[in-house]
This record gives sequence, structure tokens and C-alpha cells, in this order.
Amino acid sequence: MKIKSGFGFLMLLVLVLAGISCKSAAPVVEESPPAAELVPAPVAPAPPTGPSQTSLDALQKAAAKAEAARQRAVDFESPAYFPSEWESAEAQYTAAEGLPKGTDAETAAATAALEASADAFDGVFNRTIPLYAQAREDEVMAARDALVATGVTASFPEYLREVDESALLAVSQYEKGDYYAARDTAAAALERYQVMKVAADAWLARDALVATGVPASFPEYLQEVDDSGLLAVSQYEEGDYAAAKDTATDVLGRYQAMKVAADAWLARQEIVDNGFVERNSAGLADADDAGLAAVDAYFAGDIDSALRNAGEALRRYNGVLTVAWAAHAAELGEAARKARQAALDLKANVAVKDTFAEGEGFYTRAGAALRIGNYKDAAGFYTQSESIFLLAGQSAAEKRRLADEVLREAERRIEASDEAAWQAELLIQGGAI
Repeated sequence: MKIKSGFGFLMLLVLVLAGISCKSAAPVVEESPPAAELVPAPVAPAPPTGPSQTSLDALQKAAAKAEAARQRAVDFESPAYFPSEWESAEAQYTAAEGLPKGTDAETAAATAALEASADAFDGVFNRTIPLYAQAREDEVMAARDALVATGVTASFPEYLREVDESALLAVSQYEKGDYYAARDTAAAALERYQVMKVAADAWLARDALVATGVPASFPEYLQEVDDSGLLAVSQYEEGDYAAAKDTATDVLGRYQAMKVAADAWLARQEIVDNGFVERNSAGLADADDAGLAAVDAYFAGDIDSALRNAGEALRRYNGVLTVAWAAHAAELGEAARKARQAALDLKANVAVKDTFAEGEGFYTRAGAALRIGNYKDAAGFYTQSESIFLLAGQSAAEKRRLADEVLREAERRIEASDEAAWQAELLIQGGAI
């Protein structure tokens, strides 16, 4: 214990003496080393922390492959044909895209996952393509059948043959695996069939319009639409099928509107020609209003409204005609009934059996037409039957008159014979003989 205390005292003394000596001595200035001696020691490079360029290139290639496979499946409607398989492939693709790619090992795993998702998309696509191709073929053939059914292609076979060749090319492209080309070729063929169908419908609508005879009174309106029809043909031949379809559709609408308007015009003329104006003047005025609205809409370029109003005018004119013909048929039916009864009273059914039977046939047909609401035909049949019944009655009356004359002549001759016999008897009795 005493030794430790003495050692501590000595240490304290040494420290005190050192401090005193430092205060009395001049400070020592250390010289800086030369600049060359300050060069830092070389640092070893840090080890790589990300994937190699090779790994990244492989990843990029796999991602492009998966995206291309996915897009091809979308382009050919795989999601619609196989929805559950598509959802599975989509989930696989999303999961692959979300994998970490910080190291070579992680990048390689992501690359493999993207390759697998591309295969999944290809699997759905391979199942889809036969169904897709069949659907397009059915669609194209349906459009072709509809076109051929119009009968118009018989007059222009070269147009049909040209599109048929295009459709066959699409089949060939599909069989070679050139699916995008096959799809585009088939779509173009379909569009051309559809354009030709609209044009064929317009052609038939024009024929129906001309058959009414009304355009002969307004040739300039028909010529205007005909010129548009020729424009559609020109656009088609130039390969602008979309424009040709739009123009042909407009032409079809105009022909149809004019056809309905022509029918309405003829219905109105029938009302006037048969003296039915006074039977329903209010209904006729309403029909005229609709007809004028159709004309205004047509010249304003609103073909849909023109067609609708023309149809309304036709409906109203026909309504006036139906009521008028029904009343007229009833009147004619009553006249025919009276003529028939008069013929029966004269025993025409016996005296002129064949003639009466002919009238009876028309009378029966009139009743049948009346029951189904075909009043115009009923009126015509009643008119014919009345005429024949009147003729039968006159024939029967004439036969009766002739028979009466023959009978009277016979009676006269009998009376004359009786008179002669009586005179002879008198002569005999008087001794003259």
C-alpha cells in the first residue's frame, strides 16, 4: 500500500516538471511533407451490384416476345373466344413483369417467367385462330350470299368474280400461316361484298320506283339520284370502298324515299279518281300534310325524315282508302244482293243456270274478300256479280217472255183449231156435207 502511494507521488512530480519545461522552451514547428507525399493510397473497386448486360439483353428480348405474343392474341380476339385461359395467361404475364431483377439470378428468373407467359399467350392464340378464321369465313360467305340473293350480280358477274378471287386469297394466306395478311384480305373482301350489296339494293329500289310510273312526271329528280349512283360506282372502281359504301347508302335511301313517296302519290290519286275525297276530307288533309313534310325533308337532305314522313303519308292515304273502299264495297254488295234476289225471283238459277252460277261465283268471292278486309277486291267482285245477276235476270225474263208467247200462240192455235172444228160440226149438222 505504501509502495503504490510512493509511485503515484513520483508520477505526479514528473508531470509537473514536464509542464514547466514546456512553458519555458520555444515551440517546435513541424514542417509539412512535400506535396508528392500526400497522394492517397489506391482504393480497390467495389464488387458489381446489378445484372450483367447479357442478362438485361435476354430480359428485354423475352419481354418483347411476351408483348408480341400478347398483342397477337388480342388482335385475333382470343379474350373473347377463351376468356378463362386468357385471364390465366394475363395473370402469368403480370406476375412475370413484377418479379425482381436486381441480380443476374433474379433477371434470369424474370426472363424465364416472361418466356413462359409468351408461350401461354401463344397457346391461347393457337386455339383461337381456327375459330377466328372460320368466323371470318362465315361472315364473308354470308355477305356474299346476301349479295347473290339480290340477283343483280347476274348482270355484272365480273365484279363478283373479282371479289371472290380476293376471298380465296385470304384462305390461301391463312393456310400459309400469314394470319395478319389473311385477316386484312378477308376484311377487304367483306367490305367489298357489303358495298356491292348496298349498290344492288339501290338498283332494285330504283327498278321498283320506276315501275310506279311516277318518275316519268319528275325525271329530273330521278336523274339527280342516278348521278350519285354513278359516283358510287366510280369510287368503288378507284378502290375507295368506304366512300363508295357511304355514297351507295345515300343513294339507296333516296330511291327508297322516292318509292314510298310515289306509292303515297298513287294512293292519293286513287282517292281522287274514285270520288272518295268527300268521304274523309279531314283524313286526306292530314295525309297531305305528312306528304309535304316528306318533300321538305327530302330537299333539305334529311333522307331519314323524308322516308319517315313519306311512310306516314302513305299510311294515312291508305287509311282513307280503306274506310272509303269498305263503305263502297258495302254499297256495291247491297246492289249485288238485290240483283241476285231479282234473278232468283225470275228463276234465273234454273232458266239460265250457267250464267247465274258465274254471278254466284263472283258473289261468293266478294264475301270472302270482305271477311278478310280486302275491301277493294270485294267491291270489284260485287260489281262483276251484280252485272252478271242483272244479265241472268234479263235472260230469264226474256226466256219467260218467249215461253209465254209460245204458250199464247199454242193456245191461240188450239182456240183456232177448236173454232174450225166447231164450224165443221155446224156444217155437218146443217147438211152442207
